[in-house]
Amino acid sequence: MIPTNPFLPRASGRLQHALGIDLRIGLRTSKLRILVVHFLLGLLLIGITKPSFKGDAAEYTALTIAVAEHGSPDIRPSDMALAKRLVPEFAWFHESIEKHWTEGAHLPPGFLEGQDKKVHAIHHFGYSAIAAIPFKLLQMAGLNPMKCFLWVDWFCLLILLLAAHTYFGSTKRAGGAALIFLMGVGIPYWNWASPEFFSAALSLAALMLMANSAYIVAGLLVGMASMQNPPILGLLGMGPMIVMAERLATQGRAAVSLAAIRAQARPVALAFLLGCALALVPVYFSMQHFGTWNVIATGATDPRMVSLSRFVSYYLDLNQGVIVAIPGVWLIAAWLLVRDRRLLPILVPTLLCAVMLAVPALSTQNWNAGSAGMMRYITWGSAPVLYLLFACLRQRAKWGAGVAIVFFLVQFACLAHSRQYVHTEFSPVARWFLVHAPQYYNPEPEIFVDRSTHAEPILDFDTVYRAQLGAIPKTLYYAGSEKGIATLCPDGGRPGAASIVQASYDGWTYLNGELECDSTRPYVERFDMVRFQQQDAALLRDGWSRFEIGAPTESGVWSVGDTSRLTIRAAVAKVDAEAITIRGVYRIGNTGTRVSINGKDLGTWHLDRPNRIPLQGVDIGDALHIQLQHQAPAAPSAQDSRKLAFFMKEVSVSYRTVKAPDAS
Repeated sequence: MIPTNPFLPRASGRLQHALGIDLRIGLRTSKLRILVVHFLLGLLLIGITKPSFKGDAAEYTALTIAVAEHGSPDIRPSDMALAKRLVPEFAWFHESIEKHWTEGAHLPPGFLEGQDKKVHAIHHFGYSAIAAIPFKLLQMAGLNPMKCFLWVDWFCLLILLLAAHTYFGSTKRAGGAALIFLMGVGIPYWNWASPEFFSAALSLAALMLMANSAYIVAGLLVGMASMQNPPILGLLGMGPMIVMAERLATQGRAAVSLAAIRAQARPVALAFLLGCALALVPVYFSMQHFGTWNVIATGATDPRMVSLSRFVSYYLDLNQGVIVAIPGVWLIAAWLLVRDRRLLPILVPTLLCAVMLAVPALSTQNWNAGSAGMMRYITWGSAPVLYLLFACLRQRAKWGAGVAIVFFLVQFACLAHSRQYVHTEFSPVARWFLVHAPQYYNPEPEIFVDRSTHAEPILDFDTVYRAQLGAIPKTLYYAGSEKGIATLCPDGGRPGAASIVQASYDGWTYLNGELECDSTRPYVERFDMVRFQQQDAALLRDGWSRFEIGAPTESGVWSVGDTSRLTIRAAVAKVDAEAITIRGVYRIGNTGTRVSINGKDLGTWHLDRPNRIPLQGVDIGDALHIQLQHQAPAAPSAQDSRKLAFFMKEVSVSYRTVKAPDAS
């Protein structure tokens, strides 16, 4: 039986058994030394460190002040008065919120008026509720209360240290694990007034606690971290799988026998329930105040963004990818796995877990979000890979000076690199490629746009973006935009095939080198709603509602039902039809349309963006018979029972000719 702590009630023995951790902190124990040293280091480092108000700090600072001042997360005038004094960096946000109260102005990004008619931040207040405790203590001590976030992060690092002490059974190795975490993903974000460090430290600590069967505490940590970053909740399912793989590799099949699994089933299930309960708190709050399960997922993510290109960008982008964040972790883990191949079973679940954490992040609309070198999602998304390294190191009698030197040299270079630029500038490594080999670096379009313009403009499909850091210029344009193509080739024609590199998704295209326009000058025939009403060359078939005629840019017709059909009777049989464009807007819940022409399936297209659907392989005949398959048609209200999905405004057909086709 585990002895009870003399400083705790006798019931602590049972609590230790239930939690799966040793709560003893005697006067001479290593845990007490960790606590004392960590606290003293915190006093020193936090005393000389200035908090960094980046990322979503405008929201978290306001939330922390609100919770600390009146115990609720709604933002009040008194909170703004205090925020203006404590965080003058966000004066524009504070003034905009005050104008909302006094003049009815729009709230700034990151804030919404809830169904209770009060102002709320779109991020959950869990992290800020924890920060409110040191906020009040610092306030009472006459110190800068905005350093509360530094103390929260420092406390999370303590949790990581204690979890590592439990995992490795050594104070020195626990300190080494914490240093690996800091050199990998911790240092760039530890002084940020947002929860990146918080989520990363708790996630990694949870995995180490699971390995020592402390599932209940691990479940609580995962639940707390997922309140701010919901994908982390997946660790409740993947974590036990990683632990089983590690035990299989190090202890043999007996460690993962049916009897062993049954012995762990109850704490694993309880951890899962506790973690989910915490993760559901933000869902409940969002439903109560915004009428949706997650206001961020509803308004700031787009499933269309999930693509192989973004997945590659997550890992390999030279500005903010994993490759510039933790190459030392990957390098040493790979070397140790080669040296001890019996650990290879751990590789599969940890990589699957890393992918599971990465994929939801791909849907964010702000891919080039404020970052410190690596993008923010990588901090907590790298927890499984860091754990893989820890699992390898756990099996070594000595870590070795060579391993330590290589790791710290590589990671120190990464940290130094991350300090040389911000998220609206290309990194030194990316700049080198843009100068010497631009054809080999084609970043995700938003990254290129933000860093080439040194701002965060809304991505415009009709705008041409350029950057020239060396002798070779690099141009980004949207292949479906006639306006963009006309900007590139004002005398007609299209960019030549030479030097064109397909970049990301939906037609974003890079030109490397000087632009050359070919001689093709396509003729484009347009069919607006007036032409559809005339029913001469453009006909609406089934699946459409009534015409809504107004300003030329606003006229259109709604689709009704799952499928809509139309026919274009242009002189397509006598000329070389090249592509078709369908332009309109979607009703909420719809992001794409499956397009078929003359029986040929042309795939799913986003018709609310400039698009150019190629007609190669389509048997044109005497007309284009177009079928649109809609994603999620739905009735807008109880009074309007039409199932609407897509509001079509215009259709156009382009031909490979320099003049209009002869109607005869």
